[in-house]
Formats: sequence, C-alpha cells, structure tokens
Amino acid sequence: MDGENESAPNDIFGTTNHTETTIDEVMLRYMSIDRYIKMKELPYDGIHHIDMHMKLLDEETLLVGKYPTGVSDGPQIEANIQYVLDSYKTSFGRDFKVIRIPMPSFNNNFPPYANEALYPTYANALLVNKTILLPQYNHPDDLAAQDTFKKYMPGYQVVGINCNDMIGAGGAIHCITKEIGVLDPLRIVHAAIRTADVDKPEDWQVRATVQHRSGIAQVELFYTTDLNGAWTMIPMLYDPTIEQYVAAIPPQSPQSTVYYYMNATANNGKNISRPMPAPEGYWSFRSFQISSVSTANVAQMAPIYPNPARAITVVPVQFDQAAKGSLRLYNTLGQLQTTVFEGEFPAGSKNYFIQADRFPAGHYLVVLQTAQQFITQQLVIGE
Repeated sequence: MDGENESAPNDIFGTTNHTETTIDEVMLRYMSIDRYIKMKELPYDGIHHIDMHMKLLDEETLLVGKYPTGVSDGPQIEANIQYVLDSYKTSFGRDFKVIRIPMPSFNNNFPPYANEALYPTYANALLVNKTILLPQYNHPDDLAAQDTFKKYMPGYQVVGINCNDMIGAGGAIHCITKEIGVLDPLRIVHAAIRTADVDKPEDWQVRATVQHRSGIAQVELFYTTDLNGAWTMIPMLYDPTIEQYVAAIPPQSPQSTVYYYMNATANNGKNISRPMPAPEGYWSFRSFQISSVSTANVAQMAPIYPNPARAITVVPVQFDQAAKGSLRLYNTLGQLQTTVFEGEFPAGSKNYFIQADRFPAGHYLVVLQTAQQFITQQLVIGE
C-alpha cells in the first residue's frame, strides 16, 4: 500500500473513508492477508499508487523504479524499498529480489511538474497472460525498459504502448485497466531455486504447492542445460507430510546453467505451466562451482555394474592419490538413501558396493564428491 490520503476519512474520492485498522481487517477477512506492508507516499507522485514506481513480478521479485541519485522521488523510493528489505521476508521466508528499471524524464525534466498527474513510469506495465503491455514515451530509456522485462520475464511478449497522451490523466497502462481473475484457477506456487543456495545434491530438490477445485491429476517437472536442446521430464510426486509436489533435478556439471519449469493437469483436464510462457519462459540457476581440479589428484568412477541392478552392485572408483570425500546414493526426489562411503579414499582403484535389493525399484543417482570434483552416475534398480 502506498500513501495515506486515499484511505483517510473524508478523502477526496469520497468512497473509502476507512482507517488503517479497518483496511487491515478488510484485507484479512476477504483475502486472508495478515501482513499488509505500508510505505510513505512519494512527495511528487500526485496519484500515490504504488504501481507507479513498484511492481511485483512474482512471489519474490520486486521491480522498482530508479531515478538518478538524489533526484525527484528517488530518495523516498530508496528509503521505502530499504524499509521493505530490512523489515520483511517473502512468503517463503527469503529475501526479496529487487530489479531496477529507469524512471523516465519528460522533456528532459523529472517531477515535480506543474501538472502533478504527469508522472511517466515504466513500472506501470500490465501482465496479461503471456504478454506484458509496457508504457512507452518515445524516450531513450524505452528500449532499456523493454530489455529489462525481457531479461527477467523470459518468454513473455513485450508490447510497447505509447502513453504520452495518457500519462497526463494520472496513470499509464496498469492504472487504466482492471485485471479479471480466471474463472477456474489452477494454482502453482513455487520458491524458485537460487544459485546461491545450490551447493549440494539435496539443494536440487524442486517443491511446489499445486491446487485445483477438482484435484490434481499429475504434475511434471521439465529441465535442461541447453535451451536449443531437448527438455527432460521428471514426474513430481505428492508428499503429504509437507503437502507439496516434489522432484529433484539430477546434479549437472559444475558452473552450468540449469533451466526448468513445471506443468500441472487437474482432474477436470485443465492444464497450466509455470512460468506461464514455458518452455519459452523458465526459471534458471547456476550449478554450484567446484574448485579447479588438480592434475595430481583426479578421481574417476567407472561404469557401475550390473546396471540395472537387483542385488550386489559394484561402484568402481579410482584416485590418483588419497583424498577425502563421499560416495552416496540419492533417489529421484533428491533424498539421501544411503552413504556408501565417507572419509578418505585410498590412492588407486577400489570397489564399493550397494545392496540394491534393499531399495525400491526405480531410478537413482550415485554421487562421488570431493573438495575438487563432483561425479554422478545413474543407477536403475529393477524389480
């Protein structure tokens, strides 16, 4: 919420006349919102609508307008966003991600203007399904604004709308439109994997809350490291203990970029992807880095046999010299099944063993990890 005038008694619109406490009660009663963040209104924005300088791109990403240092509403915008970042976390308990977009001048001037309603902004864009309607002003920053949305909203079509004759009325695209909620929503809520959080195989687990009034028929996870190549599909399984659908992307080569999206189908046949424009739209993160491999100590994992396995299974490992590390078995949900070995691997060749008949049939991942290397191999356990 931005501003105080429109929620104050006897406001100029004559329609709200609610106190701050009343608004809190309304938001809780009708939208189950018990955390209602309020910020100081901007000194030169005559509308005092937050969408003139800030937009929520997803559950955790804030698009925030930026003026040159110390100019116009810049100082108050910076104070407001710092207040949010220091005082609140996302619904997933993580820090908000902030994307900056320029606030354009009008005739080479920044607010205040003689006409208070004249407040050009790119933040006042509208997201309609797979399209972004973006205000444009025949301004040098128009292209930069388009590039910002394309970079952080991959797959969406960005359509520029000339707002020079519109902005003087006190708003741009978002201010003159009204979103209409979908009649039969299929909901997917997901905390996207962040590069900084990926440093071990368990961190490749993808979780999502998926809901529909008819129930959920299936949820699928698609991933790739090559946007020009094929996508690999993994079914997401429902975990009743956390009430979410779960799957794990197998660890990829260090420093590679992993792209992924989800697709869900409800029992009544309704289908949706998230992000919505997938596969053209996606989430992405960088695989964690491994320090450079010393040529004096290289680990290798020869092909596991038999594979598919049903009983005693051999994992051949070789080290040029002794090194500390671990050899572990994970299921497709990224859950650790057993630690085959942990400690100091001796120099030379050595076989390690997995009793495959102790685990349910399915696909697994064997991971050999040291301070310098990260090696994976698929293992199939048969009936």
